[in-house]
Amino acid sequence: LTEAMFDPAIDGIPDLVLAVDRQLRVMAVNRAYAAEFSRMFGREITIGASLHDVLADFPTERAEAITRWERAAVHGEEFSVQRSVGAQGQDPSIYEVRYAVLRDAAGAPIGAVSRMVDVTLAVRDRSALAAVTERLESVIRYSPDRVVGVDTDLTVLAINEHAKTDFAELWGGPISVGDNLRERLAGAPPDQRAAALAMWEQAISGKAESQFAVFGATPEFMRAYEISFGALRDADGEAAGAVMVAKDVTDRETALTALRESEGRFRALGEASPIGIFLADTEGNCTYANPRLQQIVG
Repeated sequence: LTEAMFDPAIDGIPDLVLAVDRQLRVMAVNRAYAAEFSRMFGREITIGASLHDVLADFPTERAEAITRWERAAVHGEEFSVQRSVGAQGQDPSIYEVRYAVLRDAAGAPIGAVSRMVDVTLAVRDRSALAAVTERLESVIRYSPDRVVGVDTDLTVLAINEHAKTDFAELWGGPISVGDNLRERLAGAPPDQRAAALAMWEQAISGKAESQFAVFGATPEFMRAYEISFGALRDADGEAAGAVMVAKDVTDRETALTALRESEGRFRALGEASPIGIFLADTEGNCTYANPRLQQIVG
């Protein structure tokens, strides 16, 4: 083993570093690892100590540790595991542990080294996000509207079948949980893509309002929607994403457009008619009188 492997610089690493030989005797240990070991087991771990001895009073932990270290130091296996570490009565920390084989200048194995990275916050964030996603899926599964939930990066967390169908028809491609909206909307008309992404970003910030929008890549597949957004929050109240509920109002808008067009045609005919036209409600009150009628009655 070269002196570089014992470089005091490892004491400045916030991760936990430990190296052992093939007999599982400690060859190197940094300050962070030694402190965590002392907190957990109430004893020191020093260079030259045997893992068999320092863990002798903790049979369960000893058996697990020996098994892992033998895989790396004795059998030459490199692997990663996730461990929950904590002294009794304390909240455990979660570590991602990477085991690597140590070799001499000729390439022969002489032991193993582990590096433990604290991923407690990341794992808890993922757990919180998973809880949010689970609640979201239970809400949207049977909704008659189009419902989509995303995280803060606009990656789809949940989407119901109505939304999937409309997305495929409007923009010519499927969308599923795990897809990113920025990527999946790349083929949409630029103005529609910009409008949709702006809506989502406002929703995540908690500033989105209900909106009316028309989307579709081609005229024959244009759809009209009333859209409402809501911000998703994690257990600490921090932004975790947003959810959209879109009601398809295309048929209603089509009917309103047809009605407006019909009313426009009627008014044009009435204004140009050479005869007087009078409309009244059921009470006999005038609701419309064309210009010719007004001329007749003065």
